[in-house]
Amino acid sequence: MRIVGFIRVIVALTSVVSGASAEITINPMTNLSSTSERAREGGFTTVLDDGAPTSLIVTTGSVSQGPSSSDATHDLSNSGFVITINHARGDSQGSFGRSIGFIYFSSDADVSYSASGTYTATDPDGRQVFQTSRLTDVASSTILYEADQRSEMTANESFTLGLTEGDHTAEFTGSLTGTLLAGREYEWVYDALIQAEPSAASSSATAVGDFQISFTPIPSVPALEGPALLALLVCLAGLGARILIWPLAVDR
Repeated sequence: MRIVGFIRVIVALTSVVSGASAEITINPMTNLSSTSERAREGGFTTVLDDGAPTSLIVTTGSVSQGPSSSDATHDLSNSGFVITINHARGDSQGSFGRSIGFIYFSSDADVSYSASGTYTATDPDGRQVFQTSRLTDVASSTILYEADQRSEMTANESFTLGLTEGDHTAEFTGSLTGTLLAGREYEWVYDALIQAEPSAASSSATAVGDFQISFTPIPSVPALEGPALLALLVCLAGLGARILIWPLAVDR
């Protein structure tokens, strides 16, 4: 019976730990969260502002201007944010496809975060391509990570968030993993572009990629006090005595 009681206590504690969850809130009070898709061709730019997300939702945005276009899916949930992008540009100078996002959020519990991302161009001419992202603690202005990778002459460029690639800019500071504290506001920024710069190209080009940041609740065991603590100590002591005599009982 002592074993059963002990197991019940452990199961209860385990369920508290494994069942921990965090609610992520897109902060509407700032009114600064936004995502947008942009395309430019022949001197004309089309911008689609997907709006200011105020809740955890899945949305899509698509915009085009001639052969240039930008398509994105924004999947915002308690487990993380996933932005999937698909860009195209024409061959005239200045043509581009671009996705930008500024998302302000907070969590009701401490969570660990892990960020990642890729951006790969199919661009034989090797014109401008960039991938940037940043995570900031708003109140303290502390940058938890910041990445900036840009190329202007590399054919079929490919970027991975956290690396230092790019023939023009290759910078990374901070860490793609860490801890976000409950109740604090954070800003997550992403920006990716493919553009016919610094000069016109001989052909059109495309780029695909994603930005991701995942949230994992940090387990916590509730503090035991008074009768609950005493009951646990008695149970553990009883289990220790039982373990000492168990082999003798089995051998007999």
